[in-house]
Amino acid sequence: MTDRHLISDKYVNHFELADALGLITKNENGEIQPQKSVTTAQLAIYICNLVNLPNVMDNDKFMIS
Repeated sequence: MTDRHLISDKYVNHFELADALGLITKNENGEIQPQKSVTTAQLAIYICNLVNLPNVMDNDKFMIS
């Protein structure tokens, strides 16, 4: 994330985890623009990615307990 510095220190780990899991969509510059509002369409994409996560996860890479 090229704009990582815009994320509050309190939430950096959450963003990094969401990014590693493929839940965050970046623009062509590698930015997530954390200060901007999220549209309903973007939220729908995030939810679909989250719901589909167990189907695309490499179980050897991620262990959820």
